[in-house]
Amino acid sequence: MVGPNKAVSPPECVMQGERIAILASGVWPEADDLRRILDGVDYVIAADGGDAQAVKRGIPVDEVIGDLDSVSSEDRRRLEGENGPRVRLYARDKDWTDLELAIDRGLGRTPTKLLVVGALVSGLSLLTYPF
Repeated sequence: MVGPNKAVSPPECVMQGERIAILASGVWPEADDLRRILDGVDYVIAADGGDAQAVKRGIPVDEVIGDLDSVSSEDRRRLEGENGPRVRLYARDKDWTDLELAIDRGLGRTPTKLLVVGALVSGLSLLTYPF
């Protein structure tokens, strides 16, 4: 976690052309559909509250991005643990939403496909950006 008590991790290896999933906290597809959608994804980024939904569904997350205002104290302890995902912590007062930050981070990894799950509060809940 980047923050007052954690050191910044060394730069990670980024795989060009990977499939990235961004998990937001909106409406998610049913479990079988979700497994099919996430099959073959190389890297998973949760936008703040999307992490809690991932944990409930047993989806491993590589990175959590946001101000963590939607994260419970229990989940915060898990994220701060040694085996938790990488966390990019942002101030609450910022110009971008947590989802925008997560999408920007995903695009920065130069994916061939970017899937956004749970971006909307009702109706269609999956957005795909093929490149």
